[in-house]
Amino acid sequence: MSELSHWLEWHRYWFNENAQKVYATHRLCSLVGQPKNLLQAIRSNLVQLHAVGVARALVSALDCVAAVVVGVLPLKETMEDISFSRLRNNMRNLIEGLNNVIQQESATRVCNLVSSGQGEEWIDWLRRLRNTWIHRGEQPVFMVDPNSLYGPSRALRAEVTWRLPEDPYVPEVWRMALERLQRKEEGSTGFLYPLREDAVSTFHELLKRSVNLIDAIGKELSEVWDWRRDNCRNQPVEDQWPIKNRYKEAIRKARFKGFAPNAMPSKPLYIVLCHPSDFKRWKTAALVDARDVAQVWGKFFSQMACDSSDVS
Repeated sequence: MSELSHWLEWHRYWFNENAQKVYATHRLCSLVGQPKNLLQAIRSNLVQLHAVGVARALVSALDCVAAVVVGVLPLKETMEDISFSRLRNNMRNLIEGLNNVIQQESATRVCNLVSSGQGEEWIDWLRRLRNTWIHRGEQPVFMVDPNSLYGPSRALRAEVTWRLPEDPYVPEVWRMALERLQRKEEGSTGFLYPLREDAVSTFHELLKRSVNLIDAIGKELSEVWDWRRDNCRNQPVEDQWPIKNRYKEAIRKARFKGFAPNAMPSKPLYIVLCHPSDFKRWKTAALVDARDVAQVWGKFFSQMACDSSDVS
């Protein structure tokens, strides 16, 4: 989680230092004239880029935690399909498949964290926001108080806030149309049903709650993992990774070979460049030394190789 924490911390710093100033500058420029340079013209897009990045990263982090929960407890659920929302909906039923009392107790505590009433509203809202931004596009919101545009001596000042919608699934056009119909003012360009605080505050709180939730789940999983190391090593691998059938299907359905007119040589690479964190992960998975690969993975893949021998 160290890389994710560093990435999120950068986004939080960027929001804290720039978001409000950038949106204020962009909005005021649109009120008083055209942007003065290219950077000024694209700054609002940079804010949106970072906003989408934070929403995507937080939901992805929660989905990764869901996979860790399935693997550590362990639960009979496929790793490829698991997400945090799916885990919240199915976890109580999945716990019933655990035979050991200690595992069931640990799983119950994790389940209470995953599906707690305190987390339901903001997690669902964050998931909807991420889905809307990733699959439907941006929804910018500018709230400008006309009385605050000018300070003493009519000096222009920037007091603009960016507020996110209560329900991101409702199209922004619908909200603006409803707002104007309700207020019946020709000049009204407001946004119906925004959150009560500015977007920067919303993101700060989302980050804090996500980190606290992941940390609490991680502590529970660390304890059950330590217990399993000495008492219960059985893992429902075939339920979690139904790889044999997937592997054969992938070979049958593989049609796309790329766009390059000249095929790359099939000779295996002898030099691999990777980040130290990737090397540590591969080494932990016994993928660095050929002898470790044969000892750890040989038995796992032997049956699959036999089953796929009839695949052309």
